[in-house]
Amino acid sequence: MILIVGQVAQQHRGRGAFQELDVSNFFGGIAKWVTEIDHASRMWETYLSSIYRIYIRKTRSSSTVDTRKRPT
Repeated sequence: MILIVGQVAQQHRGRGAFQELDVSNFFGGIAKWVTEIDHASRMWETYLSSIYRIYIRKTRSSSTVDTRKRPT
């Protein structure tokens, strides 16, 4: 699942603005990767990075273990 959430305008960040959210702390405990996009021009790059982290990196680092096999 890829979750995209809104954030307050940059000029209001860090000032306790209404509905400001510390995205990293809020979702960090349940997500594999959390990032904030600081400019709209980075949206596509960030989206592709998330797809890479979910699908490509997972298949490279995962291994299959047969749990039915008894240790010798």
